[in-house]
Amino acid sequence: MSSLEQTVKTHQHLWRLLRFQPGRYLFMTGTRVIIFMAIPHVLGFLTHQFFEGLTGGVMISFSPYAICAFVVAAGVARSCVIFIDIPNHFAAQFQAGALIRKNLIAAVLDRPGANALPDSTGEAISRFRGDVDQVTNYVSQLPFQVGNVLFAAVAFYVMFQIHALVSLVVFLPFLFAIVILNYTLHRVRRFRQASREAAGRVTGFIGEIFEDALAIKLGNAQNRIVTRLETLNEDRRRLTVRDSLFNRVVDSLIWNATNVGTGLVLVLVGSAMQEGAFSVGDFALFVYYLGFTSIVVQGSARTVAQYKQAGVAIDRLHALLQNDPQARLTEHSPVYLRGKLPDIPALPPLEGGALSTLRAKGLTYRFPDTENGIADINFTLRQGTFTVITGRIGSGKTTLLRVLLGLLPRESGTVHWNDAPISQPILCRRDAPTPDRSPVFQRHGEGQHPAWPSRGER
Repeated sequence: MSSLEQTVKTHQHLWRLLRFQPGRYLFMTGTRVIIFMAIPHVLGFLTHQFFEGLTGGVMISFSPYAICAFVVAAGVARSCVIFIDIPNHFAAQFQAGALIRKNLIAAVLDRPGANALPDSTGEAISRFRGDVDQVTNYVSQLPFQVGNVLFAAVAFYVMFQIHALVSLVVFLPFLFAIVILNYTLHRVRRFRQASREAAGRVTGFIGEIFEDALAIKLGNAQNRIVTRLETLNEDRRRLTVRDSLFNRVVDSLIWNATNVGTGLVLVLVGSAMQEGAFSVGDFALFVYYLGFTSIVVQGSARTVAQYKQAGVAIDRLHALLQNDPQARLTEHSPVYLRGKLPDIPALPPLEGGALSTLRAKGLTYRFPDTENGIADINFTLRQGTFTVITGRIGSGKTTLLRVLLGLLPRESGTVHWNDAPISQPILCRRDAPTPDRSPVFQRHGEGQHPAWPSRGER
């Protein structure tokens, strides 16, 4: 997948998540414009007026104590808006995460049981948890940057009106930091991908330990298992530290640009202040704006880096879809986080009544591109009898059970329930009623069996 193609696909997924709950994100954007743009500019104005009033630079109609009261009131107002924004932020994040996980579970359940996951169960759990969180965190952080960018635009305009040359020069360190960031973006993506893959290997190995605990004990392999787990954890630690350290170094470059910018202000405005062209209030306002602008630049840099990291997460989530369209990852459908859950009607009774005889004739299934599987299996199970199916490891016992349950599509043969042929196992029935006709319950398989729905029928 080319870099351009990945950028387009990442952008499409993020845009669809934003459109999933547009009213909530618009409200978040409005509150964050108040928090990060409007109120900080009010505080900047009050700071400018306070210092100007102390030096007699301007005539103001209220005392320094009144200005302090206004500052406290602005801070209280900002805190109130933050408390309003916090529950909305997490609700949006949880809803987006629930949508992605629901679509992933639907894709997993759609596939035959033997091919449901491309990797281990532990690796899939790692993607369901960490990679989904990476994507939803990025989407919920975007409204922050709207307020920050608007603040920076207004701040630069005000600074430019006060002193154009100083305004242009103090932004040079930030431009330098942005250039450095641009050259490091490919490493941000590479380091994050390596870190997530290492975490997935650890989770997957832990899952394998639980699945094969008995074999490990019988083989007396506990020490080797512990050694292997320590090796995987060490790789994960090393790659995670590298990823985190690299991001912290980039952040520090941008953050320290504030100190450089403040130093440039001191150097450039010294003579201007002596001549009266640059007041103490102007200097205080410049330093105030530089502090907030550094946060804006740092946040913008982090947003760009997180976009690359979200692309890595989306790539890993695409792997769980396997042959399904990638657009299914963010396909819109109902998500129930509040209120009464929908009723799930009971499945209709099975045709043929209670089991008295289960007969299989000529059951055959082979795994793709191999000769492994089962072939021409015949048996009859009667109610009240006890039947044992034995065989070596890999002989097909589990495969036979999965074919009977419909988790694998049989290539040939028949299954009879009380002498009535079963055209479609209950696990794969499309006529079962569901609350919202969710794909989780409707879609199974890819038409490998005549009774299974083809993609055109869905």
